[in-house]
Amino acid sequence: MEMAIRDYGLMTVAIASLGFYIVPDSPQNGGAKWMTADDLAIANERMFSIGRETKRQLNMKRVLKIPLDYRVWLFLLAYVPAVWTTSVAYFNLWLKSLKTDDGSSRYSVEELKLIPIAGSAVQLITIVTLSKLADFANARLIVLVAENIIQLVGSIILATRPKSIGINYFSYFLLFAQGANTPILISFLPEIWATAPDLRAIITGVTVAMVYANNAWLPLFLWPANEAPEYKYGYKVTCGLTGASSVGIVLFYFLAYKRSIRKLESKIDSEETLPVNSSTGSSG
Repeated sequence: MEMAIRDYGLMTVAIASLGFYIVPDSPQNGGAKWMTADDLAIANERMFSIGRETKRQLNMKRVLKIPLDYRVWLFLLAYVPAVWTTSVAYFNLWLKSLKTDDGSSRYSVEELKLIPIAGSAVQLITIVTLSKLADFANARLIVLVAENIIQLVGSIILATRPKSIGINYFSYFLLFAQGANTPILISFLPEIWATAPDLRAIITGVTVAMVYANNAWLPLFLWPANEAPEYKYGYKVTCGLTGASSVGIVLFYFLAYKRSIRKLESKIDSEETLPVNSSTGSSG
């Protein structure tokens, strides 16, 4: 156990340290150390062409307006319940509860550790694949709704406490397949608040705080260890949270994202036509 904690700590420090070099800062802040002057020029030009700012001084007056922005609340409704539904950590408790005819454990300690890794592999593949699909096919709303349907189906099945081992396996792996929602939802922020990098940072911070503040106590009531592997409220509440997230996703997409993009495109178009209009007026 101590060795595992040490290894996790070492990997955390190593990956976090690499982030300072691998992940570039905003181009207005100089980008990453490996970016050349040409790279920075291209990056700045791309940000300007889509009307996006990457650097702005924090203004308390603007910060106080965040709670009055309905788009923030729609984003929180879409994002936060989706994260609260995460319940794949209890897969190994179900595996541990399985017994053979003579009453001994069905799986060894090693198998109890290895089998959930397959679920993590499913999660990795679905996150990468669906995130790419949502981006390349411009199908973010479809992917988001599909992900929540996957979560809902898996949760409904487990809430009925099926006796079939195969059905339980299927349901748990369905829950592992739901993981692309959070990065896709986060990708909306730079588009909606394109000219407000300071607000984007604060909204992200508030979202993370809400997630972890509730994750500190919510699992204790939904997934108590003494009820494992059949929980009285866990998967039922998950169904409700998934439904709330689905409503939030649809409202956020049409009322926040679509409206903001139309306004931004209109602003960019007007700025592009401004020099033409002024030159035409002077020549007349």
